Amino acid sequence: MARVCTLASGSSGNSILLSDCGRHILIDMGISLKKTSSALAQLGLSVSDLSAILITHSHSDHISGLNTLCKKWSVPVLCTKQAAMGIISSCPEAKRNLLVFEAGSTFNLKGFGVASFPTPHDSDGSVCYRISCSCVDIGIMTDLGCVPPNILEGMEGVRAIVIEFNHDVNRLAMGPYPYHLKQRILSDRGHLSNEAAGDAALWLAQRGTSGFILAHLSKENNTPQLAYAAATTALRDIDGVKIFVSSPEMSAPIEF
Repeated sequence: MARVCTLASGSSGNSILLSDCGRHILIDMGISLKKTSSALAQLGLSVSDLSAILITHSHSDHISGLNTLCKKWSVPVLCTKQAAMGIISSCPEAKRNLLVFEAGSTFNLKGFGVASFPTPHDSDGSVCYRISCSCVDIGIMTDLGCVPPNILEGMEGVRAIVIEFNHDVNRLAMGPYPYHLKQRILSDRGHLSNEAAGDAALWLAQRGTSGFILAHLSKENNTPQLAYAAATTALRDIDGVKIFVSSPEMSAPIEF
C-alpha cells in the first residue's frame, strides 16, 4: 500500500510525504529542515531515506526549508524550468540539487511514475502531480484558482487525492484581508474555495476516487469543520469515500 502523510499543510508551510515499497519522496518543503527531520523521525525515517523532493511551485510556503537542506544533503529537487528561477532566487543553495523538467511532462522518479500538469496559480511554472505507486495512483492538487478540465481528466481514476480546500467564500469576504488580497485569492490564479473543491471532488469520486485529503486550509478564512462539511455535502451521494482533513502540523499517515 502507498502511504500519504502531510508533514504540514496551510499558509504557514506545506510538505507531503509519499511512501511506497520502502521508497519515500517529499512533495514540497515549506517547513524548516529541523521540523522536517523531526516529522520524519516520528515515522522512523530521516532525510537520508528520501529519494527526491518534488516542488509544485516557488512560493515560500512550499520551499522555505530547501536552502538549509541543500547545504547539508544531496537529495535531488525536481521542479519545472520556470519555477527553478524563483527557487534559486529564494534558496540559492538549492541550485546544486535542482533537476528541471518541462511542465506537462511525465517521467520516472526512483520507481514512482510522475505526471505533471500546469496549474492556474500566480507562480511561474506551477504544477500539480499524479504519482503512480506500485498499486495505486495518488493525486496532489493544491494551489490553483480553478480546476481546468485537463487537470480533472488527468486525475481521473486516482485512488486518493490531496486536494486544496483553501477558503470559505463568506468567511473570506467578511474577514480582515485587504480587498486586493481577497481578489487575488478569489481569482482564477488564486486558491480553491470549499465549494469549488467540492465540485472537483464530486467529479473525481464519480470516476473512482475514494480517498480525499483536504489540504492547504487557510487559518484565517476557513476551518476544518467548514471544509469537512463542504466535502461531505458534495460527496453525500457517493458510497465508500473517506475524507480526511489535514492540519497545519503533521497529520497521521494514511494508507491507500
